[in-house]
Amino acid sequence: MGPSGTEKREAPELSRAERRLVLLMRVWAVLFGGTAVVFLTIPDFLARTLSAAGTWVGFAELPVSLHPSAEEFWSVLAAAMMFTIAYLAFLAQAAPRENRGCAWAIVVAKVASSTGGLATYLLASPALPLLAVFLVDFPIGAVTAAFLWAARPEGVASFRNESSH
Repeated sequence: MGPSGTEKREAPELSRAERRLVLLMRVWAVLFGGTAVVFLTIPDFLARTLSAAGTWVGFAELPVSLHPSAEEFWSVLAAAMMFTIAYLAFLAQAAPRENRGCAWAIVVAKVASSTGGLATYLLASPALPLLAVFLVDFPIGAVTAAFLWAARPEGVASFRNESSH
């Protein structure tokens, strides 16, 4: 019996696709949270390391900011986004049916960052760190979308209809 004297219903067991989505969201929560810590504690390490590796194999060098405080500013914002999507992944894994929108927000964030990284690489600076944003974030968004699609509610035949469930 539930607290109001009514019979308490058990939630249906998660499907295999939903369990896989939960696992993916747990992995993302840890990786995104860890990346946020890296962005905050050693903000230039990743960019400089990728830039050095890229120049070694023929990519352009990532331009150094003339204003170091600008790099710190963007690192704080990048870390904030990573903490936010780590939290969204945590919410999605805790209740994958009820919090599907949290996982879709991760897809949106990764499509936005990968598009921005690729556009900047193509239009402004052909440096490996900018291409790496696309090469890392686009697959994260695509894999997350694929897992969400596989775990979609029964009877949903399109993305458009998913929001009505």
